[in-house]
Amino acid sequence: MIYRVIIALFVGMGIYLIFADIFEVPTHKSVRSILSLNRKETQTSKRTILYTIAQNFVGIFKLEEYTKEKVQGALSSIGDSTSAEMYYAIGFTQFLLSLILTFILFLIYPIFAVIAMLFGIIQLFNHMRQPDKLIKERREKIEKDLPRFVAIIEQELKNENQIQMIVENYQKYAAPELAEELQTTIADMNTGSPEGALLRLESRVGSTLLSEVVRGMIRALAGDNPIGYFQMISNDFRALEVSGLRKDSLKRPQKIGKYSFLILMLVVFTVLGILGIYTFTLVPNLI
Repeated sequence: MIYRVIIALFVGMGIYLIFADIFEVPTHKSVRSILSLNRKETQTSKRTILYTIAQNFVGIFKLEEYTKEKVQGALSSIGDSTSAEMYYAIGFTQFLLSLILTFILFLIYPIFAVIAMLFGIIQLFNHMRQPDKLIKERREKIEKDLPRFVAIIEQELKNENQIQMIVENYQKYAAPELAEELQTTIADMNTGSPEGALLRLESRVGSTLLSEVVRGMIRALAGDNPIGYFQMISNDFRALEVSGLRKDSLKRPQKIGKYSFLILMLVVFTVLGILGIYTFTLVPNLI
């Protein structure tokens, strides 16, 4: 009886961790990591058992150059030095561990085995989609800072037509994601063509909004006076910013809803676990 209760507790913890990963609920580990960052402690994530196991599967993943660059760029954007092959190996390792858990649960509680397999598959798909999600989130953060960037360009062009100087001055006050891209662009401008550096900035970010800004800056570099152009897109960007704020306010009830769903599912699994233990306890007596 006691060992069944212990198994049920472990199963409940495993289900909670899976739900926490899917619904992005902060776990004790993530909170502890944040506190360690605040204390400037060195991260030791690559020394975990997961990374150790995943290293054995790195060689089986032969990625196309485009996929490799996309995943590597997404990881680099958040300061993660993990290689693309290692990232896929980690996802495979997590799925392999979920299969082992499924097999163990199948020998004890088959219904929990099905649930573990289901969420193992979901976790695998979430892991594989994570690079695209990171790229999208980074692009959205850059786009949120563009209205202010455009307003600064509009004002500065009235006094001077030095695009590189404007970029260098704004880079000090930009949001971290845009500041990083501008820093790369400034270095690119110093070593090559300013127009080419701006085009490479546009290509790296892949944002249609940033493309409009780059188009205006290239016109300024060519000697034109694009103040009217920047005034027009500045008004458009402000309207998009207001629309984005409204969408964010509408998403807040949905974010609260997913936590409510998580709590409901945990209650359901807890009840199922208790009923399962109670049923297996009564079976010998009925026989």
